[in-house]
Amino acid sequence: MLADVYVLTSRRSAEVVRRFVDHFLPQRESADADYPVPQYSDSPEFILKTADEVIDYCELHPDAAQSVYWRNPDSCGELHSAHVFFLSDGGLVLGLSIHEKLGDELLARLLTFSGSRIGYVTHEEPPPLTSSEFMQIASSRRVCHDSHPPAPDKLAP
Repeated sequence: MLADVYVLTSRRSAEVVRRFVDHFLPQRESADADYPVPQYSDSPEFILKTADEVIDYCELHPDAAQSVYWRNPDSCGELHSAHVFFLSDGGLVLGLSIHEKLGDELLARLLTFSGSRIGYVTHEEPPPLTSSEFMQIASSRRVCHDSHPPAPDKLAP
Protein backbone atom coordinates (compact mmCIF):
# COMPACT_ATOMS: atom_id res chain seq x y z
CA MET A 1 0.00 0.00 0.00
CA LEU A 2 1.18 3.53 -0.75
CA ALA A 3 1.40 6.34 1.76
CA ASP A 4 1.46 10.05 1.02
CA VAL A 5 3.88 12.28 2.91
CA TYR A 6 3.11 16.00 2.94
CA VAL A 7 5.06 18.97 4.28
CA LEU A 8 3.99 22.61 4.36
CA THR A 9 6.84 24.94 3.43
CA SER A 10 7.25 28.57 4.40
CA ARG A 11 8.34 29.66 0.94
CA ARG A 12 6.48 29.36 -2.35
CA SER A 13 9.12 29.55 -5.05
CA ALA A 14 10.24 27.84 -8.22
CA GLU A 15 13.64 27.28 -6.63
CA VAL A 16 12.15 25.33 -3.69
CA VAL A 17 10.05 23.17 -6.02
CA ARG A 18 12.90 22.38 -8.41
CA ARG A 19 15.31 21.63 -5.59
CA PHE A 20 12.70 19.30 -4.07
CA VAL A 21 12.04 17.26 -7.21
CA ASP A 22 15.70 17.20 -8.22
CA HIS A 23 16.62 15.87 -4.77
CA PHE A 24 13.87 13.31 -4.21
CA LEU A 25 13.00 12.25 -7.78
CA PRO A 26 15.81 13.22 -10.16
CA GLN A 27 14.57 10.77 -12.79
CA ARG A 28 10.89 11.58 -13.36
CA GLU A 29 8.06 11.79 -15.85
CA SER A 30 5.29 14.35 -15.76
CA ALA A 31 1.98 12.73 -14.86
CA ASP A 32 -0.07 15.28 -16.85
CA ALA A 33 -0.13 16.19 -20.53
CA ASP A 34 -1.16 19.79 -19.85
CA TYR A 35 -2.31 22.08 -17.06
CA PRO A 36 -5.53 24.12 -17.35
CA VAL A 37 -5.67 27.39 -15.43
CA PRO A 38 -7.59 27.50 -13.23
CA GLN A 39 -7.05 23.83 -12.48
CA TYR A 40 -10.10 21.55 -12.95
CA SER A 41 -11.99 24.31 -14.77
CA ASP A 42 -14.46 23.33 -17.50
CA SER A 43 -13.56 26.60 -19.24
CA PRO A 44 -9.90 27.33 -18.50
CA GLU A 45 -8.56 30.82 -19.15
CA PHE A 46 -5.49 29.23 -20.72
CA ILE A 47 -3.53 25.96 -20.71
CA LEU A 48 0.07 25.58 -19.64
CA LYS A 49 2.02 22.87 -21.45
CA THR A 50 4.74 21.86 -18.97
CA ALA A 51 5.28 21.45 -15.26
CA ASP A 52 7.97 24.15 -15.44
CA GLU A 53 5.42 26.61 -16.85
CA VAL A 54 3.07 25.82 -13.95
CA ILE A 55 5.85 26.29 -11.40
CA ASP A 56 6.87 29.64 -12.87
CA TYR A 57 3.24 30.79 -13.18
CA CYS A 58 2.44 29.90 -9.56
CA GLU A 59 5.53 31.68 -8.28
CA LEU A 60 4.31 34.87 -9.98
CA HIS A 61 0.65 34.37 -8.92
CA PRO A 62 0.54 33.58 -5.18
CA ASP A 63 -3.25 33.07 -5.21
CA ALA A 64 -3.12 30.45 -7.98
CA ALA A 65 -4.04 26.97 -6.77
CA GLN A 66 -2.44 24.25 -8.90
CA SER A 67 -0.89 20.84 -8.41
CA VAL A 68 1.86 19.09 -10.31
CA TYR A 69 2.59 15.36 -10.18
CA TRP A 70 5.64 13.44 -11.38
CA ARG A 71 5.93 9.65 -11.64
CA ASN A 72 9.03 7.62 -10.93
CA PRO A 73 9.90 5.74 -14.16
CA ASP A 74 11.60 3.08 -11.99
CA SER A 75 8.65 1.04 -10.73
CA CYS A 76 10.96 -0.73 -8.25
CA GLY A 77 12.13 2.51 -6.59
CA GLU A 78 11.21 3.47 -3.02
CA LEU A 79 9.42 6.59 -4.29
CA HIS A 80 6.32 6.14 -6.42
CA SER A 81 5.78 9.83 -7.22
CA ALA A 82 6.46 13.39 -6.16
CA HIS A 83 3.96 16.22 -6.14
CA VAL A 84 3.67 19.88 -5.29
CA PHE A 85 0.52 21.74 -4.34
CA PHE A 86 0.36 25.50 -4.75
CA LEU A 87 -2.31 26.59 -2.27
CA SER A 88 -4.81 29.39 -2.84
CA ASP A 89 -3.47 31.35 0.15
CA GLY A 90 0.10 31.41 -1.17
CA GLY A 91 1.23 28.27 0.63
CA LEU A 92 3.20 25.40 -0.86
CA VAL A 93 2.96 21.72 0.04
CA LEU A 94 5.62 19.24 -1.02
CA GLY A 95 4.50 15.62 -1.30
CA LEU A 96 5.82 12.13 -1.89
CA SER A 97 3.96 8.88 -2.53
CA ILE A 98 5.99 6.02 -1.13
CA HIS A 99 5.71 2.48 0.18
CA GLU A 100 3.76 2.64 3.44
CA LYS A 101 6.55 1.19 5.57
CA LEU A 102 8.76 4.18 4.68
CA GLY A 103 6.23 6.84 5.71
CA ASP A 104 7.79 8.01 8.98
CA GLU A 105 11.33 7.86 7.58
CA LEU A 106 10.44 9.90 4.49
CA LEU A 107 8.45 12.40 6.55
CA ALA A 108 11.53 13.02 8.70
CA ARG A 109 13.74 13.35 5.60
CA LEU A 110 11.31 15.73 3.90
CA LEU A 111 10.93 17.87 7.02
CA THR A 112 14.71 18.09 7.36
CA PHE A 113 15.20 18.83 3.67
CA SER A 114 12.55 21.58 3.60
CA GLY A 115 13.36 23.08 6.99
CA SER A 116 9.67 22.72 7.90
CA ARG A 117 8.19 21.48 11.14
CA ILE A 118 4.70 20.84 9.75
CA GLY A 119 3.87 17.61 7.97
CA TYR A 120 2.04 14.33 8.14
CA VAL A 121 1.59 10.92 6.55
CA THR A 122 -1.73 9.86 5.06
CA HIS A 123 -3.15 7.40 2.53
CA GLU A 124 -4.86 8.22 -0.78
CA GLU A 125 -5.81 11.73 0.35
CA PRO A 126 -4.73 15.02 -1.24
CA PRO A 127 -3.68 17.84 1.07
CA PRO A 128 -6.16 20.59 1.96
CA LEU A 129 -6.46 23.77 -0.09
CA THR A 130 -5.09 26.26 2.46
CA SER A 131 -2.18 26.48 4.88
CA SER A 132 -4.44 26.87 7.91
CA GLU A 133 -6.40 23.73 7.01
CA PHE A 134 -3.10 21.89 6.50
CA MET A 135 -1.91 22.94 9.97
CA GLN A 136 -5.21 21.80 11.51
CA ILE A 137 -4.89 18.36 9.94
CA ALA A 138 -1.20 18.10 10.86
CA SER A 139 -1.96 18.98 14.48
CA SER A 140 -4.57 16.21 14.71
CA ARG A 141 -2.30 13.44 13.40
CA ARG A 142 0.79 11.60 14.60
CA VAL A 143 3.27 14.02 13.08
CA CYS A 144 6.09 16.41 13.55
CA HIS A 145 4.28 19.72 13.95
CA ASP A 146 4.70 23.26 15.08
CA SER A 147 2.10 26.01 14.97
CA HIS A 148 4.14 28.19 12.60
CA PRO A 149 6.08 27.32 9.46
CA PRO A 150 9.82 28.03 9.67
CA ALA A 151 11.17 31.37 8.52
CA PRO A 152 12.21 31.39 4.84
CA ASP A 153 15.87 31.79 5.81
CA LYS A 154 15.66 28.44 7.64
CA LEU A 155 14.92 26.47 4.45
CA ALA A 156 17.62 23.96 3.62
CA PRO A 157 19.85 25.01 0.70
